[in-house]
Amino acid sequence: MTNEPKDRHVLAAAVTAKAEAVVTFNLRHFPNEACDPYGVEICAQAAALRRPPVSPLELLEMLERAGVPRFASSLRSDAPADD
Repeated sequence: MTNEPKDRHVLAAAVTAKAEAVVTFNLRHFPNEACDPYGVEICAQAAALRRPPVSPLELLEMLERAGVPRFASSLRSDAPADD
């Protein structure tokens, strides 16, 4: 693992679990050159997307475009229905 030493366990767990993505506050600790060889996409946590604000639906659409459509779809199916 060539990403930030304090976060290498996160990338290692994602690789071991065959995860498609890691959602994090700190994108700097997971550069593309460290994650691409393992096929792991790094996504920003929604709470960090404040300027401009991002709704949960917009975040799901961003995840779909970012290349993790199955992950986004599973979140969408687990979301409570709007009344």
